[in-house]
Amino acid sequence: MKTDSSTERLQTLQPGARVALFLNYFPALSERFIVNEVAGLLERGLDLRPYALSRPPAGRENSEVPELAQRTFYILPSLQAGKVIGAHFAWLFRHPVRYLRCWSFARRRRTRSESLLGSLWRAAHKQELTKAQRQNVLLNFFLIVPVARQMEEEGFSLIHAQYADSASSLALLASMLLEIPFSFTAHAYDIFTPQVIFEEKLKRARFIVTCTRYNRDYLLQNFGELVGDKILVNYHGLDLTRLQPVARTKQEPPVILSVGRLVPKKGLGVLLHACKILHDQGVAFKCLIVGDGPERPRLEMFIRLNHLMEQIEITGYMAPSAVIEAYGGASLFVLPCVVEEDGNRDGIPNVIAEAMAMELPVISTTISGIPELVEKGESGLLLDEAEPKLLAQTMLEVLDSPQMQRRLGRAGRARVAAIFDSRRNLDELYNFFQLRLHEIAAGEREA
Repeated sequence: MKTDSSTERLQTLQPGARVALFLNYFPALSERFIVNEVAGLLERGLDLRPYALSRPPAGRENSEVPELAQRTFYILPSLQAGKVIGAHFAWLFRHPVRYLRCWSFARRRRTRSESLLGSLWRAAHKQELTKAQRQNVLLNFFLIVPVARQMEEEGFSLIHAQYADSASSLALLASMLLEIPFSFTAHAYDIFTPQVIFEEKLKRARFIVTCTRYNRDYLLQNFGELVGDKILVNYHGLDLTRLQPVARTKQEPPVILSVGRLVPKKGLGVLLHACKILHDQGVAFKCLIVGDGPERPRLEMFIRLNHLMEQIEITGYMAPSAVIEAYGGASLFVLPCVVEEDGNRDGIPNVIAEAMAMELPVISTTISGIPELVEKGESGLLLDEAEPKLLAQTMLEVLDSPQMQRRLGRAGRARVAAIFDSRRNLDELYNFFQLRLHEIAAGEREA
């Protein structure tokens, strides 16, 4: 299959073509790139119907686009024991071969770590699942059957999933039940950390979208026979009209900004150690970390133990407009990403692109797809490893040089405009979906 990189809009849509989009938690503040992608594809005319496990937890839901939540079917809140049982018997009666084939597939690949009944009870009563439970293929089968029954009534041409994790497990099972094509978008952790039936997903997918060339090369190198030529690389992109540079004046003390989920792969522990080095050297600064997550208690303990409360603040989640304001008030953006022990890593963090779009100089690392956006020494500074002393030295060099800040900032904005403009990238993705939908329809006519 050839992947079309043209940005010219197709003039005609495939009549009646609809896409079911499976997600985990939607719409989430930490996944604004997915929210923007869904909204952009809908705006261009692609008929998408999101199916999500649940809404994000309180305080983590993106409320900028309430119409997306209204359009979404939420799986866990819809669960009722009687309806689930009834849906399984109905599907078995109406489509026995499909049902038994899918049940056998899920049973042979089930995980034994947790009780199936206990997981179903948690899903129905707490409307949430642990990460381990979401990886249970047999549990996914029990969840998807009542959803597939509704999907059959709505009528879809393609089932697509965001992430090669539980969302794509649900999408694959729905594809088997409905006998319509399946595809998915792979991001980062869902490629580099173990996922159930991952090779099955690669093999059965009609096509795969991924957000970096690094991801594509990794998949080709490790799963080339399964992947073949069916991968499209499509950067997420940003709406540059929302991210306009502001006039920056010399700040006293200068503000070092970091934004992201507080998880190990962001390298925020390295940033805190580097800040301690600057503080011990008598450097005046303020470090603002925007985000929340499981690492927050450990990071805050480090701040307290090293008496850095005046220098470092962790704000928790902030609304997108407040994050943009923080970019405008900072002197430097730092995200020293690392690879975790289990292989988990970032792709291209969108916050790096956002900072660059605001002409804020950035410092990050050379891992994964980051060098595809940040040209080392030109549109930003990249460290080969997240080492506190080197990071502290590099931050000080930038803070001491307004000229370097301006040069890196302007080059960063130009780089984002060249490869990360959401209008162009969404046009490319829209065209790609349309081409695949035309191929699917043509195949159905031939059959």
